[in-house]
Amino acid sequence: MYTWHHVVVYPQAPAQYLISIPSYSLRLTALITTMASLKNLKDLRRADLIIPYTPIEEKVEDQNFSDTLGTALPMAAMFTRHKMIGWTAVVFSIQNWLNESPGQVAAGKQPGYFAVGMSLMSLMLTYLPLFFPTVQNADTTGTGPAA
Repeated sequence: MYTWHHVVVYPQAPAQYLISIPSYSLRLTALITTMASLKNLKDLRRADLIIPYTPIEEKVEDQNFSDTLGTALPMAAMFTRHKMIGWTAVVFSIQNWLNESPGQVAAGKQPGYFAVGMSLMSLMLTYLPLFFPTVQNADTTGTGPAA
């Protein structure tokens, strides 16, 4: 069974003054002594090969107004069944699809063809009553007894 061990290292103390508390103390002390002796070696890294770190500036692209309209107009067209709103949604979604950059797609933004598909579905829904007209019964007034 293994027991836990703790090593207290004082930053300025030589290796022989390290305090080790039981279990694996021999191996651990040997490792720390080896590490302390490596500290005295010459640094083998070449200064002429050092490349300074320059953080990549992330381009913050705010969602513009046409993106907002491209996602909101199909829903408005479906709720209101207004054909002009549906056609406007198709135009805005195609425009956004053509203007999307590869960086937006790589950042995880929804692809433009999804918005085009949604707007085409909303346009199809606005024209649905032309193909499947609703039957309105003139006899019902809503004041009669329940069936």
